Amino acid sequence: MKRITATLLAIIMLLALFQSNVFAATGALTDSITYVLDTNTKTLTISGEGDMSASTTTFEGKTNITTVIIDEGITSLKDNLFKDCTAITSVELPSTLVNVSDNAFNNCKNLTEITLPDGLKIIGEYAFQNCKKINSVVIPETVETIKVNAFYGTNITNLNIPASVTSIAYCANALKTVTVDENNAIYDSRNDCNAIIETATNKLIQGSQDTVIPNDTVEIGEYAFYSTPITNIAIPDGVSKIGSFAFAKTAQLTTLSMPDSVTDMGYSIFSGCVKLTTANLPNNLTEIPSETFYGCKRLTGIDIPANVTKIGSVAFYNCSAFTDLNLPDGLTTIGMEAFYGMKNLTEVYFPETVTAIDMKPLGNCTNLVTVHLPENLTAIPIGMFENCTKLSSFNMPQHITSIGASAFAGTNVGNPVIPDTVKYIGIGVWQDCPNITEIVVPASVEEAGDWAFMCHAVTEENPLTVVFKGNTKFCTVWSNFC
Repeated sequence: MKRITATLLAIIMLLALFQSNVFAATGALTDSITYVLDTNTKTLTISGEGDMSASTTTFEGKTNITTVIIDEGITSLKDNLFKDCTAITSVELPSTLVNVSDNAFNNCKNLTEITLPDGLKIIGEYAFQNCKKINSVVIPETVETIKVNAFYGTNITNLNIPASVTSIAYCANALKTVTVDENNAIYDSRNDCNAIIETATNKLIQGSQDTVIPNDTVEIGEYAFYSTPITNIAIPDGVSKIGSFAFAKTAQLTTLSMPDSVTDMGYSIFSGCVKLTTANLPNNLTEIPSETFYGCKRLTGIDIPANVTKIGSVAFYNCSAFTDLNLPDGLTTIGMEAFYGMKNLTEVYFPETVTAIDMKPLGNCTNLVTVHLPENLTAIPIGMFENCTKLSSFNMPQHITSIGASAFAGTNVGNPVIPDTVKYIGIGVWQDCPNITEIVVPASVEEAGDWAFMCHAVTEENPLTVVFKGNTKFCTVWSNFC
């Protein structure tokens, strides 16, 4: 019976795969546009006149097309027209084409080259994303708009922007050089900087491996160097704003220096810079945004400026090489998982100014031994020290009203002293804490989650006593301890 079931399942899966690639050999995309597939040569020809963007048909995900020919007369493609058609190796576009639509050839990873026709005006977002075998492209002198990530994931190393372009976003990540036609009225590549600069605002839009940021730059735009092959970069004094993801996933970046002129930083600026070992933060910064150094696993430490009052969520997530964490007086707010996975930290001192800490700020800091919490803290968040397996020394602030779920789970702490201000104790707060032998629960506690006081398996060699001080409301659940 099992063999029959397995055979039927295999047949169903093969039929599903077959059906995903079956479509009529001829058909209509619009009233004036048709297609024909030659099943022998796997060549798809689209013929007719006009714009196909209103079509309800795409060839997305079809793997039985290797060649695409779009005849003269077609002016605009449809979004996602050939997205994920991984067998396509060749595409011919007509001179009448005005718009290569969003995602038109996204992830056509075997497409080896593309010739964009004179007359083209728009290259859509993600139009050729992940076409990994495309090594070069010539942007026609009629193109006006190049949208975000148009060539991201290709191997295009050189990009020349013609004078006709009036709107461009970050569009490619493998660039070594980039230039702008000197007659372009909107953008420039001043001083051979190998970058695209918005002339009127002095904002850097697109960087490359060989970029030298001009001294008069005031802003580095979102994604400007995202996933580019830079190894180091000098940000000149005068830059005041750096957009989100500006240097994210620059996997070869090792050192970085930011001037004190930077006061506005987006989120995730350096996330995924896995080789980054040395970096600084501007002295005038007041907030470290979310994901700033997310996953920078070789970064050994950083001086947090004295003016910083807030550290965003996962700002230093899995910065596992950190050995010290010096938090400034004046810091008030720490986001979710801000320091999660700092596995080489042994001690953390939270300044007394900290009043708000989100969940799991120090989770999985497996070498953390000692922590000082601010006395004015009123809540210990969910998973505060979860899986900090060596944690043995900490102070319990005397104004705490709640202890979040799993706050001390998997730690090395001894018997807790719960302040008589605590009203709520979450699920599994001390779960898997083998050194606890006694918990005294004050009468102030009004609610406790499942497994709140179950620290470990109780044996004669490893006993556990739970005392409900002046409070018998939990005795129906914890009858063995009452």
